[in-house]
Amino acid sequence: MKHIIVTAALAIPMVTASYAQDQHAERNKAVVRKVFTDILSQGKYDVAAEIYARDFVNHDTAKDLGADEDLANNRGWRAAFLRTSKSPSTGKSPRVTS
Repeated sequence: MKHIIVTAALAIPMVTASYAQDQHAERNKAVVRKVFTDILSQGKYDVAAEIYARDFVNHDTAKDLGADEDLANNRGWRAAFLRTSKSPSTGKSPRVTS
């Protein structure tokens, strides 16, 4: 009986910690989806203020970018590469067009 109580006492914090990590991971995934969907795909740059902290730094491969520089960088990438359309076969999947 003592063994069962000790096992349960050890298992409860592990399950609770795992649940908290799952919630945190899901929250992070939602933020990433919002960045890619709203900012990069749809060009809704105004939502960046809701997502990024004032002291946000993107540690880019060439140099660190502040929030304004990063947004300008995202605008450039979007202007260069993203003209999307729906797939003629499914009507769902985005694709890059020239």
